[in-house]
This record gives sequence, structure tokens and C-alpha cells, in this order.
Amino acid sequence: MSSLNIATTEKNKPLLTLNGFNYTIDRRIHTDHNHTTILLENNDHNHPASAVNNEVRLFQDKLRSRAVTTTESTQHIMDNCLNNVSDQMVARLPNLKYIKRNIQRQRQKKRFAANSTR
Repeated sequence: MSSLNIATTEKNKPLLTLNGFNYTIDRRIHTDHNHTTILLENNDHNHPASAVNNEVRLFQDKLRSRAVTTTESTQHIMDNCLNNVSDQMVARLPNLKYIKRNIQRQRQKKRFAANSTR
């Protein structure tokens, strides 16, 4: 069974995760216009698939989006995002103080963008 998700990179570009591999959509993945059907799939990779890497990416994407869209506290965002995650993924996460700082940095970027348009 293939697991297809579309996340975003740190620079808010679309990122397709499929079967443990990550693809930047604007580069070499062949999909239809809505990015829902893969038209050409290449199975020649120089590294093994990693479901944990994809889970970490989706976790970070969820953190970034919640940091920008909600007014919850930093700790509350971390608690909500850490629910129902695997032990292998938790082991791959960076130190929690860096995760908190990343949330604060995302909010700072949002505030800076809002102030610069005035």
C-alpha cells in the first residue's frame, strides 16, 4: 500500500512523500495538475526508503503550520503534535529546546511579514 502525502519544506515549497521517499514537486516528480495521481514512478533510488524520515518531516510540517495559524502556547503545540507518534520518530527528533525555538521563529517570521506590509 502506498502512502501519499503532500507536506511543505522549510521554505514553504510543496514536498511529496511516497512510500518512504521524498520528492520535491517542482523538480522531477511527474504528477497530474492537482498532484493527486503519479504519472511516472521511478524506483531507482540510491538510498533505502525511510518511513521514520517521512514521519519526522510531517511532524515538522504540522509544527510550522500550527505555529503560524494558532495562538496556542509553544508547549501546547508541542504536546498536540507529539500525540500518537512512534518511539522511533521521537528518537530522531532534535532536542526539545530547538523545536520550541523553531516554533517561535515561525511566529516571528509571520509577525515580521505582517508588519512589513503596513
